[in-house]
Amino acid sequence: MELALGTVQFGLEYGVSNETGKIDKSSIIEILEAAKGKVKYLDTANVYGNSEEILGQLSECTSNFEIITKTAHIDNSTNEPGYLVDIEKSFHQSLNKLKRDNVDTLLVHNVNDLLSERSDDLYELLLKLQNQGFVNKVGVSVYSASEAVDLSAKYSIQSVQFPINVLNQTFDNSGALKKLYKRGIELHARSIYCQGLLLMQTDKLNPYFNSIKPVFNKYQEMLANNNLSLTEGALGYIKQIDKIDCMVFGVENKSQLLETLALLGSESPSIDYSPYAITDESIINPSLWKL
Repeated sequence: MELALGTVQFGLEYGVSNETGKIDKSSIIEILEAAKGKVKYLDTANVYGNSEEILGQLSECTSNFEIITKTAHIDNSTNEPGYLVDIEKSFHQSLNKLKRDNVDTLLVHNVNDLLSERSDDLYELLLKLQNQGFVNKVGVSVYSASEAVDLSAKYSIQSVQFPINVLNQTFDNSGALKKLYKRGIELHARSIYCQGLLLMQTDKLNPYFNSIKPVFNKYQEMLANNNLSLTEGALGYIKQIDKIDCMVFGVENKSQLLETLALLGSESPSIDYSPYAITDESIINPSLWKL
């Protein structure tokens, strides 16, 4: 399993458990230096604050990493002919900010852009950028298993980035991963900590999550009985899924990075995580949270 370092924290104050805010540049350099040779990708996007600019400014530190970035989401409800031009222009702006001639992977960031009336036009744009050598692989970032399966049947995408974690087990349980894997699609797991929710003690949860406190308590009791930390528990679930090609994860400092790398390289006990799965979209989809 390859690793991708999420860089949203480089450009924004991100994550429900984030108490330190946006990462300062000196800490970013420390993280990048420690990740060299161990992490393959840097995962970014034009909406991650100034993340792309920072990666470009630190090109000496980032040159050994492959880049994953995402398309801009531009409202096409008016069906204006400039819609695709704006998306292409935004992509080239990302290249300039990153100080790259090309990127490894370009993902459609808003899945609805590939579900709209003009989705075929957008897909053709992705292929154009790929044929021009600006992109190695094209794909999509999704929220639901059905989106991933349907889009991979409609378009020849090479990569899918999807959420999966102890609470959100739908991609595995639905059989979606198996279908995507059989189609030869590169599978990138994100949201492995559910935006930091899985790294919080139950008594620290926002009242919004009161409905899952019983499950949360049982899960954390299980971890304690197995002498596992919250991080070990979250990573342990991901490590049990053999169809994942790449894991996207974020850190706030060098210590967290080194801890994650060490845990990924260690043996984890075999645990049945199924009792802790949540199906309520308002809980497992952070874009729907009302905190």
